Amino acid sequence: VRDQEIKYGLSVTGICSTKDLLHNSGAQPGNLLVLTKPLGTGFLTTAMKSQKATDDVGTQAIRSMTLLNDHASRCAVKFKATSVTDITGFGLAGHAKEMANGSDVTLIIELNNLPILPGAKDAYQRGFLTRASESNRDANASAISGIAKENSVLEELLFDPQTSGGLLVSLPPEHAESYVNEVSEKQEFGCTIIGEVIPRTDSAIVIH
Repeated sequence: VRDQEIKYGLSVTGICSTKDLLHNSGAQPGNLLVLTKPLGTGFLTTAMKSQKATDDVGTQAIRSMTLLNDHASRCAVKFKATSVTDITGFGLAGHAKEMANGSDVTLIIELNNLPILPGAKDAYQRGFLTRASESNRDANASAISGIAKENSVLEELLFDPQTSGGLLVSLPPEHAESYVNEVSEKQEFGCTIIGEVIPRTDSAIVIH
């Protein structure tokens, strides 16, 4: 890694109650998929490093990245989530693929339902992609059905690496709306139903 930004690492330890422990391998057909924070931090931080993002757009991105997932994770336990994973460097596609493969299911993702940070589309259209976007696409595109020949900003959001991204949560359909509402009570950013879980097909992910 060669850049001007300071890097530091952390090691965090703690105790988890086994009855509240959720894995990325329990999604069940019929579940709905919820994404708890908007996408686009990769596009925006790249633009910010080049000083090509407005102050308002940069502030929104930072507020999203500094928002913890603690409330969303507690709500996931409360509303009987079957599977949870955080969205970080592998992007939504990479972490969704892990959930699909670990659960032996297929995830349907509705591109038009993806929550997006303000300014992220514009940053993409101006070419502010990270190097990890390409490697994420190379690693995961073959597991996705419905990828268009020409990249679109919505498709590229699947591969955008997130810094302190939200959670991808699978829940029984009768609990999904209540989960979204309760999470949204304590955060300003979009917590949204983005798809559903179906029995396993030839693809880990299908996009519509």
